[in-house]
This record gives sequence, C-alpha cells and structure tokens, in this order.
Amino acid sequence: MGEGRSDARHPTRWEYRRLLDGAETYREVLVCRLAGEVGLRPAEMTRVVPADLSEVRTEPSRYLLSVRGERERSAYVPPSVAREIHRYANSEGIGADERILDVTPRRVQMLVGDVAARTATLTGDESFETLSSRDLRKFFAKTLLCEIGVDPRTVKAVGGWRSLDSLDASLPEPTPETTVRAFDRHPEVVATTPRPRERPAGDALLTEAIDDSDRVSVLVTDDRGTIRTCLGSEPTLGYAPTELLGRPLSTLAVGTELLAPTAGATAERWLRQGDGTDLFARIEVADGERDGRTLLVTDLSEERRRVDALRTERDRLRRRVALSERLQTIGAALFEADDRRAIEADACEGIAAEYEYAWIVGRSLSTRRPEPTVVSGIDPDDRRSLVEPLAGVYAAVLGEGRSRLAEGIEGEEVLVVPVTSGETVQGALCVASRHAFEPWERDRLELLGRLLAAALATHRRRTLALSETVVELELECTDERSFLVSLSRTLGCDVRLRSIVPVEESALLAYVVVEDATPSDVVSLAVETPGVSDQRLVDQRADAALFEFTLTGASPSLTFTEYGASVREATVADGRMRIVADCAYDADVRTLVDGFSLHFPDSSFVGKREVERTDRTAGEFGSRVTDRLTDRQATSLEAAYFGGYFDWPRDSTAEEVADAMGITSPTLHNHLRKGQRTLLEAVFEPEEDLD
Repeated sequence: MGEGRSDARHPTRWEYRRLLDGAETYREVLVCRLAGEVGLRPAEMTRVVPADLSEVRTEPSRYLLSVRGERERSAYVPPSVAREIHRYANSEGIGADERILDVTPRRVQMLVGDVAARTATLTGDESFETLSSRDLRKFFAKTLLCEIGVDPRTVKAVGGWRSLDSLDASLPEPTPETTVRAFDRHPEVVATTPRPRERPAGDALLTEAIDDSDRVSVLVTDDRGTIRTCLGSEPTLGYAPTELLGRPLSTLAVGTELLAPTAGATAERWLRQGDGTDLFARIEVADGERDGRTLLVTDLSEERRRVDALRTERDRLRRRVALSERLQTIGAALFEADDRRAIEADACEGIAAEYEYAWIVGRSLSTRRPEPTVVSGIDPDDRRSLVEPLAGVYAAVLGEGRSRLAEGIEGEEVLVVPVTSGETVQGALCVASRHAFEPWERDRLELLGRLLAAALATHRRRTLALSETVVELELECTDERSFLVSLSRTLGCDVRLRSIVPVEESALLAYVVVEDATPSDVVSLAVETPGVSDQRLVDQRADAALFEFTLTGASPSLTFTEYGASVREATVADGRMRIVADCAYDADVRTLVDGFSLHFPDSSFVGKREVERTDRTAGEFGSRVTDRLTDRQATSLEAAYFGGYFDWPRDSTAEEVADAMGITSPTLHNHLRKGQRTLLEAVFEPEEDLD
C-alpha cells in the first residue's frame, strides 16, 4: 500500500512527544525524529552519513540534509535534530562518510515498532501499537501544513512527495470543528475596513491567548459568579458558548468542590467537561474587576497525564530497585546460614518484608497434600488455608518444575516457584502479593528459588564434608532410565562407577569401568542414548575398559548430587544397580529418597545407617586443602586424575580433558598448575601454615 493509504494514522503532537518518551536509546530517538521532524523514509535513513548534513546559515543556525535515493532532495533539519545527529555520530565513533544507521530499512521499521509498543505499555494506550514510520511522515506533513503554515510546494520538496496530490493524501480530512477554527482569526474572506475587535470586560491580553489554541478558554462572570461571556469554551471545556451563558461557574466544579476565584489568584484543579469527563486545568483570575471576574482557563490534562505517567514509572522503578536489592541481600545471606531451617527461614522472612507473606513447601511423595514447612508474615492459624486451595498448584509446580500463579487469601495473587537444582525440584517457594507480579519480578523470584536450592545443596555438602558421622543410604535401581542400568542389561556386562566429577549444574563426568563388553558396543550404545552427550574410551585392559561419559540426562548419581549427597559406590550386574551414598546427618532423607523415586520409579530403598568416619585425620587434611582450592581447580584436578592425564604414558591429553570439561586447554593448564601447587604446599609446608 502506498503512502497515501486512507487508514494511516495522524498522530497528534502529544502522541508524538509520548512516543519519544518511550525511546530508550539514542538510536531509537534519532530514528523517530528523522521520520517525524525531517520526513525521511526508512530506506533514506539507512543512506544518511554525517557529511550529508550541512549548516547553510548561522545566527540562527539552519541545516539542510542531502537525501540520496531515487529522488534526491534537500530536507530541512531542525537545529535540535542536527545536534541529535552529531551527538549520535560522536558517541558511536561514526566517520564523516560512514552510515549513521548501519541497518536495513526493515530494521528501521522494527525500531519504530519497538518504541511504539513500549509507549503503549507505558501509557496504557493500545493505539500506539499500530504507529509506524509511515505515520510519522504523516505527522511531519500535517505539522508543516496545518500548524506551521509552510507553503505546500516547499513541503512537497523537502518531504520528497511526487506531487501535491500524493501530499494531500497524507492529511486527514477536516472536520466541521477544524474548519470553523481555521476561520476564527479571519472570518471575512474579503478584506473590509478593519475595526477594533470587541473584547469582553477584563484584561484584553487574556483573550488574545485563545486565538489559535484549543487548550485555552476565557470566562467572564458577574459578581454572583454567573457566566456572562465565554470564548474558546467548546474545544477546551466541551461546552458550546450558548450552553454556558447564564449558568453558574459551579457548573464546571467536580463533585462538591466549588470554584471560588479570588482576584489575582492562580489555582490548578479538576473541572467537569460537557461530556461528563474531567479536565485538569490552571485557572488564572484577572485583577481590577469590580463587578465580576475574568478567568483564563488553560487545559493542563496532557501535562498532568505525563506527570502521572512519570510518577507511576518512577514508583515502579523505585520498587524494582528496592526489591532487586532486597533479593540480592537475601541470596547472599542464604549461603551464610548455619542449618537448613535457618536457610529457609531467612528466605521467607526476607521476602515477606517486601510482600504480604511467604512460605516453603517441601517435596514428599509420601504426603498426599504438601504442607508448608516454613512460613513468614502470616498468622499460624491461617496456615491451613495455604494447603487445600493450593494443592493442585503445588503438585503442578513440583511435577513440572515451572512457576505458576494462583489466588491466595483475600484475593492476593500467589506466585509459586520451584526450588530447583538442575533438573531436580526439591520444593516450592510461595509468595503472596496484593499487586500483580510483573515479569521481571517473576524472573527474580525464580532466580531466588534456584539460589535457595543451591544454598541448601551447598550446606548439605559442607556438613557432609566436615561431619564425623554421616548417614549412609543404600538403594537398588532397575530402571532403564539410568544409562548404566541400560548398559548392563543391553550388553550383559558388569559396570562399576569409579568416580563422578560435576562440571555444570546439570551435567557430570562419570568414569566407569565396564567388564565383559567390547568398547565399540559400549560407545555405540552411548551415542544412541539421549542423556549421554559425550563419551570416550580412556583405557583398555584384557577384560575391562575405563570410559568417560558426560551425563546430562537421567542419572542416579546426578540426582544424588543435586540433593547434596555423595555417591560412594555404584555397581551394576544383570541390570540391577546397587547404590551407596552418604548424606549429612541433618539431611531430609525422606525428601531425598522420594525425589530419587520420582526420577526412577523402578527403584527401592534398602536401608540407612549412621556410620562413623574412620579417616578423620585424612579428612582434616583434605578439608584444609579443599578450602584453599577453588571449585575449578578441584574439578580440573579430579577430571585430569581419573581421566588418566597424570599416568605414564598418558591415557588422556590435556586437550581431551579440557574438551570433556567444556573449557580451553590453556584454561585447564592454568587450573592444574595452581591446583598442583596448592597440593604440594599442603605436603611440604608446615601444617600450621595451612591454617
């Protein structure tokens, strides 16, 4: 459709200013102004270089832009737009002959569309969403012709229209109101002997303000407040002059608020328009009237809407900053708490300080209806109200691992986010609010759910590493979702897990010894298994081979790791896996076992027992060394050791180990060198230096 389409929008000056307010970058502002104030098409914008702009007059400055394209022309550039072009070119380091907008015309159209959509959200006015670069050229033409009064031939030339007919198609059809207003200043087409204009009683300067404005009215009242004269009342107040004459000034009052104008006073207040809507206006009362008052009424609704929108946006941004800082503080504090209950309590108390209340629901398959384990900000007697109405939401979040919205007590909106580590959902964090959750709030609370899971897992691992007594769990698994079970059952081989090395949140390296199976068969099966992203033969002996698998799918070892437990032993024979794992003494064993059963239904819990660690001295030494190693150094050393990097001859090169970990070879060497030095220091330096 051409430029003269009949369904084109004709933005008002207020809408254009709001559109510019919706721009977030210099480039977006520049694109909108080049269309709305210079009249450039998207394709023409993409050809502009700084050298095309020239100053043709000084004092005051006047600029022209050489527009290159199918119809070359000189476009007039307002001084403020010229400064915008210079500022953007300087900030982006654009040379004199380099394109200012190094994008396609389609991308220019999309930039305008992005700004329009953002403005629609900011103002709540959905009509902005349809605003396009073509509509901004319509605004450019209408402003020059209808408001500034530029000669149509000049407008045609600077805007690049082919004819006056095509330019005419860019303008809206005049309404009866705009037609009458156009002749307000010169009602007589044929010049006659000029006579002084009759002005109402009062300050004559006030009435001159309404000559060309649809935002100003002059009202004259007698000493009893009855309106005797009015000018410009229809466009501003929505009343024809005859509708207001003889009526009291209180006709314009909102509610019980009455106008009580005092000579020389100025006030801003709401007025009631003829159609029943409200208008925010400034009322200025003239001095020196003995028998009445002359009032200048100026429509400030646009300014008030802008101020209200800015205040709303300011309040929203303040809340966003405050909440982000609060959640950041909560996240940092989670890793400093002493026990699991303290971690959960700190999270709930911190969130309840910003919202209505918060609570945590644990995962347990043996409990038909999950109940809150920790609650903050709500009366204990109301805890039961968090169970039955939200049972379905809890089940969905715990099962799917995705956040959900629900309705809470007294109509609050409740956001339920999963407490998840990798693919394992350990529970749900629930937050109640009296206002609707914005997308950025959901993102941050979902991040907090992941941080909470990480803090709980870190606490469990720390407790496990430092405890003299641990809880030993034994389970059996015949579920073929486990790659090692499937490997044993398919190839009829025995499998023994030698070591696991976590490399990412949801991935680990597993070093596995396979007996009575050919390496090629093992590799072929691993390639066909979705949960195995990489595989490598590390070493081969007469009847056994050592493999390195990168496991990203369902894996018992990964599930235990995400719950903060440590797999000590895993063997598989005839498709039946025996797993022995250690967990901290205060770990929630039921949640761990239920979570394992959820991932691997064909499994059974054999038993648990508390065991004393016999390697206390070695553990103390390892603890001191581990405290000095970074996570990456420890992970790199473990991967290199079990990958055969330190053997002679080497079973793995540094490049192979680094590739398995997803890092570069120089990075691996850096971690290994620093980690080895730390280990050697632990051996050769005096023990007190380690502390």
